[in-house]
Amino acid sequence: MEKLGAVIAAVATGLMIIFFLAFPVQWLWNFCLVPAVSGLSMIGFWQALGLLILANILFKTNVEVKK
Repeated sequence: MEKLGAVIAAVATGLMIIFFLAFPVQWLWNFCLVPAVSGLSMIGFWQALGLLILANILFKTNVEVKK
């Protein structure tokens, strides 16, 4: 039973992290970028999450400093 609680807590934490990362991307796109650039349309939550994942793939740096 304790393992089930840990799994539920991990899933809930993951969903909260996804929400708190994707929601600002959606807000910035819809309320800062769309009014500034003509021809852009508003995006939804899932599109914002997709943009976040794409940006992470494209701009992620995995540089290790070895001492």
